[in-house]
Amino acid sequence: MLRSGEVHTGTTIMAVEFDGGVVVGSDSRVSVGKAVVNRVFNKLSPLHQHIYCALSGSAADAQAMVDMAAYQLELHGLELEECPLVLAAANVVRNISYKYREDLSAHLIVAGWDQRDGGQVSLSQCTPSLGVPHYPREGDRGHMSF
Repeated sequence: MLRSGEVHTGTTIMAVEFDGGVVVGSDSRVSVGKAVVNRVFNKLSPLHQHIYCALSGSAADAQAMVDMAAYQLELHGLELEECPLVLAAANVVRNISYKYREDLSAHLIVAGWDQRDGGQVSLSQCTPSLGVPHYPREGDRGHMSF
């Protein structure tokens, strides 16, 4: 619980689906404990042409996950000779998150648009402790329910 005068320095990331695609946003602060060490860090990273992710947790760990996922998705796209699906990107990130769950301390929101399913949002690790609400909508594919 915050005491009077204390400032919460946690990360704020979000992604919202709409009929034409997705909107991804974040704050720009990086903190270590109570100290804000960087006020202009970009927490949105591209994974592929129309797929982005929002980073939370350890900045170094999150960036390592992004680098691994982007590399795997680039290879996947070359094999398919087309852009990968957002679901494929989410699965790649989720697999990396699971494989390195003991070593990395980061959570990513994967969001993007593809020709097959339009705009989509997914979490790298679906845990109730994230405190992220999911508001179901008509036709929800259920890939992000809590």
